[in-house]
Amino acid sequence: MKNLYLIRHAKSSWKEPHISDYERPLNKRGLHDAPLMADKVTKVYPSPDRIFSSGAKRAALTTDHFISSWELDKQAYHIEKELYLCSFSLLEQFALNLFEKYNTIAIVAHNPSIENFLTINCNFKEGKFPTCGFAKVSYNNGDWNLDAFHYPKLYY
Repeated sequence: MKNLYLIRHAKSSWKEPHISDYERPLNKRGLHDAPLMADKVTKVYPSPDRIFSSGAKRAALTTDHFISSWELDKQAYHIEKELYLCSFSLLEQFALNLFEKYNTIAIVAHNPSIENFLTINCNFKEGKFPTCGFAKVSYNNGDWNLDAFHYPKLYY
């Protein structure tokens, strides 16, 4: 069995309209939620073999908190520009390719790709997948299963 941790980036700022979507930083809530979720999740789930992040600034900043909480070596961290606003099918294929080498991976990315991946592959019925949400998904013999779903408002 393989394990996939899907993490949506924390809430980003729209304060500076001249900044590109790719370069948007975290806002006040995002700066609160990213360390909160990293702390909560990493106490329950063992560290992944590798963590992959979209190249967007908000995803990379969110990833930094999980790397720190899991005490991962920076060599376990990879920025993958193709994860920025990718389709759910690209996200799925990305994970499947990595499962050839790793047993547990984490991916920090965006909606709608995460939400669509979970809805199509895991029958996700929670509605929206919120910013800084975390899903633990297992994969076995061609079947995806949503094992856990955490999001910041569970801990407020």
